[in-house]
Amino acid sequence: MSGDFTWRDAGRTVLFRAGGGFDAPELLVEHGFAEFELLSTVRALPGAPVLAAAATAVHEVGPGQVPGLAATALAAVGPGPLLALGGGRVLDVAKAVASVTGAPVAAIPTTMSGAEMTAIHRLPEGAEEKVRGMVRPSLVLAAAESMTSQPEARLRASSVSSACMAASTPFCAQRPSLRVRAPSRTVTRGITRSLRCSGCGTRSGAPSNQ
Repeated sequence: MSGDFTWRDAGRTVLFRAGGGFDAPELLVEHGFAEFELLSTVRALPGAPVLAAAATAVHEVGPGQVPGLAATALAAVGPGPLLALGGGRVLDVAKAVASVTGAPVAAIPTTMSGAEMTAIHRLPEGAEEKVRGMVRPSLVLAAAESMTSQPEARLRASSVSSACMAASTPFCAQRPSLRVRAPSRTVTRGITRSLRCSGCGTRSGAPSNQ
């Protein structure tokens, strides 16, 4: 599959752009996120001044394990919608917090981790008994340019994670079918092709001049 698309499934909306990003604030308003608290990182925040300005609060997610980070975030955020801008750690922290607060989550991924597509995450440390249920973002704004913005080595690592998720999808589906298997194979092959040139120093698979 290539080009831009919108995918609606089981109460969520995924907007994908093959090139650059979105008019994120406008799209957030359209999909029920007129007000939100922003969770992000030192790496991602400088590239999103408009989102930071639109947020009712900005919370920086540092390095560490999700349970501890989520516990810290849970103590800081309000009960309203959350926007996670970052990689798998940031997205999982937002999902973990929302599993307790019940808030909707929107995600703008900056890596290929695939965390924006699942309801798999750790739980906030010390708040496990307050969890209402696992959370999957109800809105995903996925731009290829942003998702492949990591340094080469980290991009490859997150792409392997994404490939593993795609490959395992048919085995996790309640009713595996061609509708599940065919897209899974397409995505897995696409990612693995881009990773085939291990250590070549380029994202396209072409030999590096270095």
